[in-house]
Amino acid sequence: MLVDLDLILLFYTAIFKSIPWSYAEAAFMDGASNFQVFRKVMLPLARGPITSIALISGIGIWNDYMTPFLYLDEKPTLSLGIYMFQEIMIYKSNYPLFFAAILISVLPILIIFIIFQKTIMENTVAGGLKG
Repeated sequence: MLVDLDLILLFYTAIFKSIPWSYAEAAFMDGASNFQVFRKVMLPLARGPITSIALISGIGIWNDYMTPFLYLDEKPTLSLGIYMFQEIMIYKSNYPLFFAAILISVLPILIIFIIFQKTIMENTVAGGLKG
């Protein structure tokens, strides 16, 4: 699944609408321009959700094999190589080699998830909490 830009735009709209406008008004009263308000006030407040969206989109792009399969005949990506390897291994029974290749392909995403686990969980779960 490739990243759906409409969905990302919807998320960004919700993120910036949830930031209180009083912060921007205070910055405007101090003489900040529109770009300064965005760069110094709004962007730091939205940094957590933006990071979560970037990480989840990156994981989705890493796992996408259909787009390279359809459009990149001469320069395949790693995910396409793993998909082709999986298709070959269906007819052979060398399962240790197959599972080692799957483990190697999952390792980078697993490391990124472990590093950013707190950021992802805080920004995706907190939306339904009251208080």
